[in-house]
Formats: sequence, C-alpha cells, structure tokens
Amino acid sequence: MNIVCLDMEGVLVPEIWIEFSKKTGIPELTRTTRDEPDYDKLMHWRLGILREHGLGLKEIQDVIAQIDPLPGAKEFLDELRKDTQVIIISDTFTQFAMPLMKKLGYPALFCNSLVVGEDGMIEDFKMRIEDSKLSTVRALQSIGFETIASGDSYNDLAMIKASKAGFLFKSTEKIIADNPDIPAFEEFDELLSADCSAIKGFLQNRLQNSANDSAKHMFSQNKYQNLLEINAKKSGTPMCRSSYLHLICYHFLMSSDSPVISAGWGRPMISRRVGAMSQSLPPSRSVYSGS
Repeated sequence: MNIVCLDMEGVLVPEIWIEFSKKTGIPELTRTTRDEPDYDKLMHWRLGILREHGLGLKEIQDVIAQIDPLPGAKEFLDELRKDTQVIIISDTFTQFAMPLMKKLGYPALFCNSLVVGEDGMIEDFKMRIEDSKLSTVRALQSIGFETIASGDSYNDLAMIKASKAGFLFKSTEKIIADNPDIPAFEEFDELLSADCSAIKGFLQNRLQNSANDSAKHMFSQNKYQNLLEINAKKSGTPMCRSSYLHLICYHFLMSSDSPVISAGWGRPMISRRVGAMSQSLPPSRSVYSGS
C-alpha cells in the first residue's frame, strides 16, 4: 500500500501569512517556514505581532476567504487521487484550513488548532503531535504504508527524507541547493508524473518480491519433498503427511548453523536418528510408497 503526503501552504495554496501581510501592510508577517526552520519560534513571533496590531482570528479568516488554490492544484489532486490515497500534512490550523479544503475537494487533512479567546484574539496554538509531519509519516509506515512526500519548506524535509520517495515542490533556491539529493519540481504535471512513477515503482517491486518469494517457496517445498522421499526409501518407511514435521526437524538439524552440528554430531548420525524418528511416527495416508 502506498500513500502520498503533501504539504499545503506553498504547495497547493498560497502562503496564508504572506497573503495576510499584503492585506494588512505588515511586512514582518511575510516570514514563513521557508525562512525560519523553528516553527514554534515562528508562531510565537507571529502571535506577538498580531497582539501588537490588535488583529484576531476573524481578520485572518476574512483574508483566507478570498484565497484560491494555486492554479492547477485541485486538478492535480483529483488526478492523483484516482491512483492512490492522499493526506495533506500541514502545520497550519483547522480554523485557517477548512475554507481552503472545500475549494480543494475536501482531501484528508492533518493539522493543528488555535486557542482563541472570547474576544477573538489568538492566545496560543496546539500542535497535534511533536514533529507532526515526520511523526505522521512514520506512523503510516508502521501500519504498512509506503509514503511519498512532497513539500516546499524546512519543516517538510524530515518527512521527505523519511519516505520511500520524496520531492521538493516550488521550494527556494537555498533549500534546493542544500538538498541536492531531493528531486525538485516547479509544475504540477512534473510532480504528478514523479508521484505516479514512484507508485508504479513500488508496485513493480512488490510484484517482483512476491514472485521471488513464490519461487523460493516452491524450491524449498520441492527440496523438502525430495529429501523426505530419499529418506523414506533408505528407511523403507512410507512417507506420510506426519513426516513433514519430521522433515522440518531434519532441515533444522542439517542446517550449517545448527547447534547440533556445532556440538559435533555428524550428518550420518543425524540421518540414522531421523530414520529412527520416521519409524516412530503415527500412521497416516501415504503420499509415497516404495522399497
């Protein structure tokens, strides 16, 4: 199973704080996670500026209501969701994101929440979990998903690097230069192609691994069958279904790292003991009989 994990702001929609900065004329609010890797530090700094200017949640939501997804973002999501599940993992807040989710067709969203006072001022924020993006990717991997992650900022790098495939999208020159091992794209069709190629690669690997496992199982089964028939001929005992338990023991004893071998037992002795074991097995329907 695979799943695509995407950042939201700067990837699917414009940066909310930059748009709010334009509307309010407060240049300090243009600072984002592209500039400041420490999100906790950045948010406390933002809240301080909001209090200084007497701006609350309503003022921000009024601006968000006028924001549209980046051109091609919804079409990109619609096409991608035909092939796989998508989760948007963002450090934004539910009070900011929901109007934008409607415009994107309501994809799954994991984000955080704001603490808002009765006067409408933002008093604090609550992160869903520490290192939320990386923690979410690792949690998905722990339940059997192979993740493909994309983002544009410093706080996306950990989930990108932890995924089976990861890409930078509409990132800064500095972040791209500092991470030359991560493919970087600017257009949605490029990102869609990269995601689909990764999904196809995962599928091919799983099919190949499945084929290899089947081949190994068939080889082992045939090998065990032959060993059992040889032993049955030597001992003069019909090979029966209960003998498969004996065969497993035989395979273990004959393995190169067997503690019995290490203790100095020779293979002829083991063969004699196995032959004796086979004669003590309870009778069952024979699958081979011969002299």
